[in-house]
Amino acid sequence: NTIRIRESIAIIAGMPRASTTFIYHTFADHPSAFVPSRKELEYFSLNYERGERWYLEFFEGMPAGKTGFDISPLYFFAPEAARRMLEFTDNPRVVLILRDPAQFVVSFYKNRLGVHGKDLSFDDFDDSLLDVFSKILGSAGAIPAFLAAFPWPSVHIVRRDLCRRFYPARRKKRTARHR
Repeated sequence: NTIRIRESIAIIAGMPRASTTFIYHTFADHPSAFVPSRKELEYFSLNYERGERWYLEFFEGMPAGKTGFDISPLYFFAPEAARRMLEFTDNPRVVLILRDPAQFVVSFYKNRLGVHGKDLSFDDFDDSLLDVFSKILGSAGAIPAFLAAFPWPSVHIVRRDLCRRFYPARRKKRTARHR
């Protein structure tokens, strides 16, 4: 059963602010998809020390024939995540979601304002933004790490605007399964 679950998991490592929450809720309603009870498991980055058993418990209720989705934006910033995914399964399925840089900056700034309120100066925001972009595009960043680690059929790069183009706008619908 553990092998079946491992081989049925697809990983979405979208950069932050790239519609991963939208994708989580959309897949929750899809009959062929299974999403865990929480969105950002971050097993291959922040929670790796918790062990594989911890991770797989989130997929225990997944029926045979469904694809389970691990949607964790922080994988995008963790170069070690690609190596860990390869150790987890021989046949990883990974999607990297990219967003237009200008749209990302506006969305990220609005997000930071929501977190920090009006106390966030543009200089402080500018510093945090440079840090984020260096992680994304740097030689140790996600894109080069994922492309170097995975054979081409295993990793796909998708533009964020294409994710939303094919689905109508939707309200975030939370069911008991997804709380």
